Amino acid sequence: MQLTQRPHSGLRASMRALCVAVGILLAGCSDDSGPSGGTDGGAGPGSSGGSSLENRSSLKTLADREAFMSELRSGLSNQNANSGFVAEGGGVFVEAAADEVGTDGGTTGGTADAASAGESGGTTTGATDDVSTTNLQEAGVDEQDRVKTDGERLYVLSSEYSSAPGMADTLAVGPAFEPGSIVTRLRVLDMDRVTPDAVPVADIAVDLGGRAADGFYLSGGADSRAAIVVSGNFGGYGVWGNSYAFGGTDTLVARVPLADPTTARVDASLRIDGQTVSSRRIGDRLFIATRFYPRLDGIEPWSVDQQTWAEAVAATADEDLLPAWTDTDGTRTTLIDPAACFVANRSSDTTYYSADIITLSVIDLNTLRPVDSECYLGSSETLYASTDAVFLATTRWNYSVGPTTEGGELIDADTVGIAADVAFHDPRVDTDIHRFDITDAGLEYSASGSFNGHLGWNPERMPYRLSAYNGDLRVAAMPAVLGPGTSPIVLSVLRDNGSGKLELIAELPNESRPARIGKPYEQLYASRFVGDRAYLVTFRQTDPLYVVDLSRPTDPELLGELEITGYSDWLLPIGSNHLLGLGKDAVALDDGFGDGGGGLQQGVKLSLFDVSDPRAPLEVSSQTIGERGTDSVALYNPRAIAIQAATDTHPTRVAFEIDVAGSAAPRPAESISDPWRWYEWSYSGLHGFDVRTGADAGIEARGAIVGDAYSGDGRAVLAGDAAFYVHGDRVRVAPWDNLSNSSAAR
Repeated sequence: MQLTQRPHSGLRASMRALCVAVGILLAGCSDDSGPSGGTDGGAGPGSSGGSSLENRSSLKTLADREAFMSELRSGLSNQNANSGFVAEGGGVFVEAAADEVGTDGGTTGGTADAASAGESGGTTTGATDDVSTTNLQEAGVDEQDRVKTDGERLYVLSSEYSSAPGMADTLAVGPAFEPGSIVTRLRVLDMDRVTPDAVPVADIAVDLGGRAADGFYLSGGADSRAAIVVSGNFGGYGVWGNSYAFGGTDTLVARVPLADPTTARVDASLRIDGQTVSSRRIGDRLFIATRFYPRLDGIEPWSVDQQTWAEAVAATADEDLLPAWTDTDGTRTTLIDPAACFVANRSSDTTYYSADIITLSVIDLNTLRPVDSECYLGSSETLYASTDAVFLATTRWNYSVGPTTEGGELIDADTVGIAADVAFHDPRVDTDIHRFDITDAGLEYSASGSFNGHLGWNPERMPYRLSAYNGDLRVAAMPAVLGPGTSPIVLSVLRDNGSGKLELIAELPNESRPARIGKPYEQLYASRFVGDRAYLVTFRQTDPLYVVDLSRPTDPELLGELEITGYSDWLLPIGSNHLLGLGKDAVALDDGFGDGGGGLQQGVKLSLFDVSDPRAPLEVSSQTIGERGTDSVALYNPRAIAIQAATDTHPTRVAFEIDVAGSAAPRPAESISDPWRWYEWSYSGLHGFDVRTGADAGIEARGAIVGDAYSGDGRAVLAGDAAFYVHGDRVRVAPWDNLSNSSAAR
């Protein structure tokens, strides 16, 4: 949250800091390659930083506009290029998303055998029965995507570059379209489940001022249906840890009424200063977090000396240093109340607040106007929401502790023959978490806390490391230090003490339960919290699945583990005793090299796990599609997975796009003669699977709808006995019992 100056501590530390700072902008800094580790036995509750850590993570208001503006100006003045500012402790990495978690005081977001809330904010019709909707982390908490359905119609959003001049007679919510700009369209199709077929209804031009859409939501009932399109506008080329990269960015929210799609166009818009961190829709309200960094008119921080920059900051009016929102008519209104904005407790007099302002806004989708907001100085990388609260997380990397032994003892670089200026400093990493309760009026800040470790680098996986359940927040995190004496995963439980603190009430491993979660050098891949259990997958050469009992929140216990080849990126609960894992098969290498740090990835793999005995989980069935080089968007984005809950007439159905390399025929890893061979792309298609539980538990491949080109970002909707495959903005339809017999939408 706070920023301070620090010298560079050597080439290796600088490279790690760069990886951390770049975060999601570099594929090489993904969960698959990032550092992990931790202490052998861990530490007891409350030990991940002590009281100073708790004090540092808590938020407070200065309750005075001038006091807040003074802190804001002070932070901005210290952040010009000459000061070498980085996030306190070595870099803040930012951006967001969330894990299947349970609602506070309730059960988890549901399994594939329990239908989730409808797309339209709880207003559903009989037509939504037996239809797959967006694969959500938490039931009742909608996430934006590029494909949605209300059970009767299919909505497909696409943004692409166009060389044609712009569209006339549309509501301008930004600069007019120019040749070569991005054109966004929303296709609407009627879903015929019987034939089956997809009949085009409308092709709506969505004027976003030449910018791309990030995704959209469906809101309202049948008579008030609307598409809520969200578009970030990240204009900087710097890293996420560089505040200045966020200057001049904004977020656009546009509404398209869909009662009559044939005449639909954007009828209202809202611009919020600041880059989108993430958003969620609950009912008729949109919760959206943005990161704003002020830019001064006519002057850049790197072009002047510190004094000149500080004088320019002092001369800038308050309203130019604060985020605002702009309505359809261009009326601009300040977004936050500075007197009510939060700051963090300083760790020392030498540190200063970041000039970034994180705003969590509540937007009424009926009026498309902000109705409430909370804000604080700092940064945020992850938004997770239950139906009761919104959580924002910020990772802090601290290189100032210097190099350490496996036991955490500081090492004098000179004693090991390493020059002090090139000594590698393993960082201390902690994550601050802030809870904002959802109220009838909007939001209310509740509490803050910290836990040991970070949530990874993959923005889609990060929220899945968090779970709010029965008033507690459960977290699966990765410590910074990688080594044979460390645990790749630290599982923490935090509880709101009612006085503004999320107290650490348990941590695993610990002195009484020292068993490590994961093997040396492994990374955390899939994480899923279901009720009072956590299911965690690590990987380096093989895939251990770990089962953790959380029924006693103050004393979590590692119950069982299962080791198989390959790994799972996502775990999908199927009924109460099974999990479906989606990931890759892999061949373990004795020399310790290869994809994932010791295992050569092969085709896309599905595994069905029986967890009815948590001390002895079993893989009861598996399927591997394609050969080395095969990939799927579903491994990176869980919303690309379509799940149709089991009924009396069919088992659970799962479908997702696979970009197949080589042959699609299933092939066990032990039969692969040359695991290094890379195969060329063969086809992209929607692959369907029946997933059975009970006495005949297993996975049955149902074939594939083959697309007409490489896709890489396909989606699916399953309705009745029909499968709708969206690749690009094209739609193909087939009966579930004969997926290879598909037809294109008319």
